[in-house]
Amino acid sequence: MNTAAAKRSFRWGSVTATFFLGSADSKVVEIGGLEIYEKWGLLRSLVIETAFRGKGYGQAFTRELIEYAKLKGVREIYLLTTTAVTFFTKIGFEIVERSTVPLMIKSTSQFTSLCPASAVCLRKAMPE
Repeated sequence: MNTAAAKRSFRWGSVTATFFLGSADSKVVEIGGLEIYEKWGLLRSLVIETAFRGKGYGQAFTRELIEYAKLKGVREIYLLTTTAVTFFTKIGFEIVERSTVPLMIKSTSQFTSLCPASAVCLRKAMPE
């Protein structure tokens, strides 16, 4: 699996989102995005090809995104999910109330319009 060579950044106004592609056997099997707002990150759109789920690809890929965020100075990563709470809590994310999320993250389209109000909010603090 090689994500470093498949990193692409896109800019919308003042926001830069970096999307990562992971491959196996020359086939894209995972994609995930990270938006950075000062010391906070927003993990978004993490998808693992069905045939590769349950084999550790998702955890390894997510850890690579977390390491990238740390290198960029991110202190906390947030995300919203309707289906993967167990997956993310197994790798160190904790459920938090939306009201505790920093305003810069709460103001994103993920929080304001793209994800339903029923989506669970999770946070991961970066170790020192």
